[in-house]
Amino acid sequence: MKSLLLAAVTGVLLFVPRVASADESQRELNNGYSLMHRLCEQEKQVDMILIVKTTPKAVADFAHEVSKTAGENLDSFDRMAAHDPAIRFDVPGLPPIETQTRKSIQDDKQHMLLFGTKDADFAKTLLVTQVEAGTYGMNMCKVLADDEPNGRRATELRRISSRWEKLRDKAYALLYQM
Repeated sequence: MKSLLLAAVTGVLLFVPRVASADESQRELNNGYSLMHRLCEQEKQVDMILIVKTTPKAVADFAHEVSKTAGENLDSFDRMAAHDPAIRFDVPGLPPIETQTRKSIQDDKQHMLLFGTKDADFAKTLLVTQVEAGTYGMNMCKVLADDEPNGRRATELRRISSRWEKLRDKAYALLYQM
């Protein structure tokens, strides 16, 4: 009878949602903030590739827009951290294999953009990378906003998410025009 009762209680406990502590919640938020901050740092430099590669004017203008938007987003994240020292950008919280995989993907994309494509293929490849970055940024900020307990920061995250969505949609539109 005791073992049956223990099994029943254990079974019920498996389905009780775990409530994260404030420290765990902040650590999870910081994981997202770290990943978004890193994305913005990378995307802020997108237009640098135009020093060595050429694209149609619309794609070049778009690359400049991405860089500008990423820089503005970095400023927003930095202001958030300045107002709340609990926000940190140095804790991505990813397992080493995921970190290595992301680094490998980044290296592959850089090589493809710099050496593997030219002319129209380069422009298309650049736009595809921006579809991916826009989708990631939009969704990361959306999830962060849903988890962020500070209403002002949540509102700012939704605004940033919307900007990444617009960039993603513009990348798609430019890609379909090519």
